[in-house]
Parts: sequence; structure tokens; C-alpha cells
Amino acid sequence: MSKRRKSKEMKKIKKKSKKEIEDLDLGLACYRKEDWKKFVQMADDKNELEDTWEKWHTNLRKLEETLDSQHIKYTEVIIDLEDLERYCKKKRLPNISKTRSRYVSNIMALKSSTDN
Repeated sequence: MSKRRKSKEMKKIKKKSKKEIEDLDLGLACYRKEDWKKFVQMADDKNELEDTWEKWHTNLRKLEETLDSQHIKYTEVIIDLEDLERYCKKKRLPNISKTRSRYVSNIMALKSSTDN
């Protein structure tokens, strides 16, 4: 997650009321270390991504610490690159941060509907 993206996400969260925040369960896109190079090659916003999985993972952990400190629930969503690619093609969307966020939101909605 790029620093700019992380900052945007935190601004959105800070605008929500305390009750809304307590009810949130954010989906965080997570990538396997062995998938990182392929993911970067697939992404249409390569220049916005961290150079290495290690840098990305460090930023993810910092974000999770921030969310934990604010008592915001989150779920790590492991991204299946082939499924993401199918999603982008089906929706005719570029593989960019906004699309990946929408993809994770869809996964979280499906998870929520099966949990109820």
C-alpha cells in the first residue's frame, strides 16, 4: 500500500463517527511474497507500488498498528492474482488501487453475506 493510499484511507476513516468506526470491518488487500513480482507486473499503477514485498509488508504492518490503536477491525484478504485479473477483465477496469479496493470490498461483502 503506497503512503499516499494509506493516508487517503486513514482520512476516510477519521471522517466517520465513533459508532461507524466500531461497526467497520475493513478489508486489507494482502499479497503473498511469492506473488509480489507477478502482481507488480500485472498492475497498471506500478509506479505507485512499493519496490519490494518487504517494503509493502512493513507499510501494511504500520497501517495495522494504527488501526489496532484506534480499535478498528480489519480482515486481511489474500489476493488471488488470477481471480483479480478475471475481475478486472469482467468489469473492464484497470488494475489500479481503486479497482483492487473495490475487489476487496466485494470479497468482504460476500464473506459478510455468508456469515449471516
